[in-house]
Amino acid sequence: MVDGSSAPVLDAKTKLYDHSFFHHYVNDSIVDHRSRGASLAIVVCTLQGLHLINEALGYPSGDMLLNHIALIIACNCRAEDLVARTGGRQFAICLGNSSTREADVLCHRLTTALDTSKNPVLRSDQATLQIDFGTSPLMTGDDASSMIHRASSRTWLQPLSRAS
Repeated sequence: MVDGSSAPVLDAKTKLYDHSFFHHYVNDSIVDHRSRGASLAIVVCTLQGLHLINEALGYPSGDMLLNHIALIIACNCRAEDLVARTGGRQFAICLGNSSTREADVLCHRLTTALDTSKNPVLRSDQATLQIDFGTSPLMTGDDASSMIHRASSRTWLQPLSRAS
């Protein structure tokens, strides 16, 4: 579905797609889904407290946590979804043929997967990590930027438990 103008570029730390490729992919998806009358949704996940983990436990621990979270997100998405690291502490997912309700279900599934994770950084008494989830459906006049902005501004905060 991606036209030849934007070759996939991977984020160096997580090996997920990067911000630029995600924008191109979402814009191409919007055109495709509109032409078919299909639904499209975006999920944005923002980590809160990553800088505190970096300060308390060191950047290698923060990087390990980023990779762990990237893997959990990717493993809980469908093969046809596109997962990207769109910022230092932000991930985004493009969900084709999905409603906002399906995007919300994914957010809850990700929360459960992260809560039950055995990652030692998440279990540390020095780690206080929360994750913001935001979703946005495709609306009239949308482009990638407007969908991502709307998802980023309509978030709910989900503290991650320390249960082992």
